[in-house]
Amino acid sequence: MQLPLKNLCFALLACLVLAGCKSSKTITETGGTSPAAAESSRIVAANAAFIGKMNEQKVSAKAVTAKLKANLAGGGNSISANGSLKMKRGEAVQIAFSKFGIEVIRLEIDPDSVTIINRLEKYYVRTELRNNPLLGKLDIDFHLIESLFWGEFYMPQGLDARACAERVIASESGKAIKLFMNLGSTLSVETLANASKALPESARLLNAAGQNAAIAFGYEERVPFAGGFFPSKMNLAAQNGKESFTINMELSKITEDAKWPSHTQLSGKYKRKKAESLLKLIP
Repeated sequence: MQLPLKNLCFALLACLVLAGCKSSKTITETGGTSPAAAESSRIVAANAAFIGKMNEQKVSAKAVTAKLKANLAGGGNSISANGSLKMKRGEAVQIAFSKFGIEVIRLEIDPDSVTIINRLEKYYVRTELRNNPLLGKLDIDFHLIESLFWGEFYMPQGLDARACAERVIASESGKAIKLFMNLGSTLSVETLANASKALPESARLLNAAGQNAAIAFGYEERVPFAGGFFPSKMNLAAQNGKESFTINMELSKITEDAKWPSHTQLSGKYKRKKAESLLKLIP
């Protein structure tokens, strides 16, 4: 069965709009016992070194354009689609889904807003990142959203590796390193990185207590690109109430093309709908 188009819109909103909260608090050690100063310094130095290694794997490109094959599933239904992923650092994340060569849905995220464009029914939904009716009072951080799509370890703006190391709790998990960072009063991020390659394998956004993942990114494969390693296969899983959604994406023909507009200009034929109306689309 095919996932209804309106539910597809909601799935995208659930997966992509729930993706962030501005960092505002410093993480503290659990267990109630402060380590000795020397041991604490050693741990911070080790964490900073590992975060530095992850930063060395980042691609140097300022923009990415890629062909996209995707499978979207939710509510017991699924749909396959082609499309494209386009990103400009600090400016935009754009995902377009097409069927039979015709663009159906476009989603645009920029530092200020999230926009879903329904090409078939000629309407769009636009919400502010920092005033989103579906997210209450969360202070959304575009930098976190784009770091997830670039497949990079999230570093709050203005913090270097050492400062980030002072905010994380790191632990070994098999052949991986798990890094947990508080992102304020409502969300935290947990990154699982390959210990030897220093590349993120997954990232989960959790509530502040470290439970109930709202969204998870997984990076199945990477390819050498622009001096680093870029995800060529990634998956998203989001939970919104009783409904869960997944998007599996396979990327190809990855380039540094930046010759595309960061914002789509819509004609007067498109009508704007309120974001709250999407809540009615939950089965």
